[in-house]
Amino acid sequence: MKKKYFLLAVFLIIIFLSFGILLLNIYQKQNALKEDVIIEQIEETEETSLPIYRYEEKDLLLLNKYQEYNEDVVGLIRVPNTVLNHPMMQTITDEDYYLYKDLDKKYNSHGVPFLSADSLVEGQGGLLIVYGHNIYKRTRDVFADLAGYEDLEFYKSHPIIETVTKSGIRRWLIFAYFIVDNADENPFRYTDKTTFQSKEAHDAFFEEVAMRNWLDVGIKPVMGDSYLLLSSCSKQLSGQGTNRMVVIAKQLYVDEAYEELVEQAKMAKNPLLPQKL
Repeated sequence: MKKKYFLLAVFLIIIFLSFGILLLNIYQKQNALKEDVIIEQIEETEETSLPIYRYEEKDLLLLNKYQEYNEDVVGLIRVPNTVLNHPMMQTITDEDYYLYKDLDKKYNSHGVPFLSADSLVEGQGGLLIVYGHNIYKRTRDVFADLAGYEDLEFYKSHPIIETVTKSGIRRWLIFAYFIVDNADENPFRYTDKTTFQSKEAHDAFFEEVAMRNWLDVGIKPVMGDSYLLLSSCSKQLSGQGTNRMVVIAKQLYVDEAYEELVEQAKMAKNPLLPQKL
């Protein structure tokens, strides 16, 4: 009799343990499914909130090729379907080294687009400043097509600048174009800083931009956003040597919609012009 009770007890214990193991497996599988869903949601959120697009293999191969050829190449810059499609250079100790030099470090009147020494090509927030010549007389090259942003239809066809670095592709939506003359009595020193130490400094800078801006795209700059500034000579005051045309763009996040802003863009009324215009 005792043996029967013992066997029954063992049998019940086995059933209880088996049932417990079954419940534990079900619980673990459910948790794993929940975790997978959460991870997918996080990845989707991160993907759409990242400011850097994944590059195509051809972009990486081209960047590597340039960097193997010249160690001063820090990235690529392009406006699709324009002549602006070049490597970007940066030299910390001699900022404008490539103003009149090519990739071979030999004299070339066209130069190569180059970053200001204090621009952080992989940084977030602040201003990334790139200089380049406006070559437009015999041939169009370097930053010549930036003058096209004086025309609304050109802007709507070419609203995006792309930069390629080791971390990926950054896409920038152009929202400002203006002309300055450094010989003016109180010129706008738009290249004095690449970071804003306070909201007041940030807002003051973009208030200056807004007064001069030829474009009305509906973008309100926010402290903490990243901006790309391209600076070149302007043929509006050809021969003066102190005239500059400036394009500013805001960095877009992955899948950030901008098409409606471009479609509704218009030319600004009465932008502030240089004194000689």
